[in-house]
Amino acid sequence: MSKRKPVSPSTSRLRAGVHHLELDALVNIAQAHFYAGQYDEATRRLGEALTALPKREQFSYRGNPPALADCLGFNLKQLSKLHGLEAEIAFAQLGERTAALAEEHPGKTSAERQRIAEKDEQVKSLIEKAAVAYTLAISYARLYSPGSELLAILYRDLYARLKELNATEMAAFYRHEAEARRDYRTDKVK
Repeated sequence: MSKRKPVSPSTSRLRAGVHHLELDALVNIAQAHFYAGQYDEATRRLGEALTALPKREQFSYRGNPPALADCLGFNLKQLSKLHGLEAEIAFAQLGERTAALAEEHPGKTSAERQRIAEKDEQVKSLIEKAAVAYTLAISYARLYSPGSELLAILYRDLYARLKELNATEMAAFYRHEAEARRDYRTDKVK
């Protein structure tokens, strides 16, 4: 009796797309790395999951939104979780960066440190990244199911993060969120 050669994950992806359990595992592993504070590894795992998903099911920059008829519900749920985790990583890194700026400028008042952070390119980039990721996460959750628990969780988490921002950071977040809705055409999702 001949032994069957096991199919490698990369081969199976090429033939039939990523298996839903493998996709779920990739997102869960990324989440574990996030909770361990290993943001680079979490981001790498999220990138693996994203590239394993069909492009037709993803929002694209300045492209048409995915057609619901072309999407698998499980993939939409995972895309929402994936981008929600991207947003959480960005907010965690933002917190670390603003804390580092405070340590770099110990004699400054809170208002002075806020002005320093407003000019910091890393802070600006992380706010933009969080806004885009949350916009996409919420849009995928709306495609998955407008009344889903997933959407409620995203709104709860987003609200908690927005409460941590100062007025300038909040304005920047909303500006980037509006740009993301326009650039990814998420408003076309009903």
